[in-house]
Amino acid sequence: MKRYLVILIIILIIGICFWMMTLLPKEIIPLIAAGFGFIVNKAYESNKESKEKIFEKKREAYLNLLRPWRDIFLNIIDKDNNFHELTKQEINKAREAAFDAMLYASDEVVKKYAAFRTIDYTKMTEPSLIVYYFGNLVLCIRKDLGYSDTKVDEFDFMITFLNLTEDEKLKYKQFVEKNKRNK
Repeated sequence: MKRYLVILIIILIIGICFWMMTLLPKEIIPLIAAGFGFIVNKAYESNKESKEKIFEKKREAYLNLLRPWRDIFLNIIDKDNNFHELTKQEINKAREAAFDAMLYASDEVVKKYAAFRTIDYTKMTEPSLIVYYFGNLVLCIRKDLGYSDTKVDEFDFMITFLNLTEDEKLKYKQFVEKNKRNK
């Protein structure tokens, strides 16, 4: 809607300029055209710069949002084969990152993050499905950052974090396909 309004205003300004050019002396027309071009160029550059700033803020917010979870996935089992308990500092970092991300995240990312955060881990029959839901979140973030034509799916994220046998890969690939149909 906003884009159409801007286009309509530009067309209106161009129309007024052409009408005014018929009334003005021929020597002033190049000056007016140059001024109009300058204004349009500045508006375009300002819009482009604003979008770049928002993209960078989103990217930074998403990196901070995903970093604690990435660290958890990579360090879930320590060198002595013990389960890694989260520290209060790690939990607080994750909360701060989530709050910051909510300022820039798309609605879809907010929903996917909420779904990921509210998984009932005690009732989960397959622990590696957590990685599936994480992959779902990452895919949504990638789309929000401009990778809308991606061929990567949740399965690709799962095999990034999990070492799977060929049978397990087939099983999880089928699981991903089934869940895509049920979305």
